[in-house]
Amino acid sequence: MISLQDFLNEKMCEGQITNHNLSKLSGISYNTISNIRTGKSSPSFENAVNLIHAMGYRLVIKK
Repeated sequence: MISLQDFLNEKMCEGQITNHNLSKLSGISYNTISNIRTGKSSPSFENAVNLIHAMGYRLVIKK
């Protein structure tokens, strides 16, 4: 399992997306995304889902 922080950092290091583009696509502020990436804050479930979808992925929850 990977944290959202690690997932975002990994995809951004791969050059798939920038904070600025992710902010535009997700509707989440640049500062909020930056705080999540640096571990200064944790996203709400809604923001986590929005970020994942904005990057072209889907969230799957399994029991």
